[in-house]
Amino acid sequence: MPRVSGFKRLPSEVRDLIGGLREQGHTIDEIVDALKGLDISVPRATLGDWTKKIDAVAGKMEQSRVMADALVRRFGDAPESKTARLNMQMMHTALYQVLEHSLGEGGASNFTPQEAMQLSKALDHITRAAKTDAEFVAKVKEEARKEAALEAERRMEAALADAAGEAKDKALTPLQALERVKAIYRGEA
Repeated sequence: MPRVSGFKRLPSEVRDLIGGLREQGHTIDEIVDALKGLDISVPRATLGDWTKKIDAVAGKMEQSRVMADALVRRFGDAPESKTARLNMQMMHTALYQVLEHSLGEGGASNFTPQEAMQLSKALDHITRAAKTDAEFVAKVKEEARKEAALEAERRMEAALADAAGEAKDKALTPLQALERVKAIYRGEA
């Protein structure tokens, strides 16, 4: 069984404190000094090992995020479905690589019936995911359209109410009231 790291053996409160200090940009030496001020002794080597691991993971995550953003920009940039589109594209790529690798001499497939069935299922899941994604995008667009229509209706009602109130106060003609409503709707009044 692997040995538990020195950092994981620390109480969770101390780990949280160290993590917070590191997020604020403090160096290992500054963290060690801060812990000493709180009468907490953590070896510098333990913090160094932990920092290296965290920095490596953070670097990989950042690289993955940059790659995902680049792939989404290249293969579909709809913000409401970035993850779904990226996952579908990555799955297509992986399946292509599996298929390419499985072809033997003369282009004959080395798939067992079980593997062929699993490949077929994976393709079916990708197709369903694409359909679900398209339905989600359509639903979001429809909801946005409905919200915009309701907002326009609310503004028109408010403008009509304002115009009607002004008409009583100033005795506007119907044509003047209509012009007033149009100006309010355009945001000019």
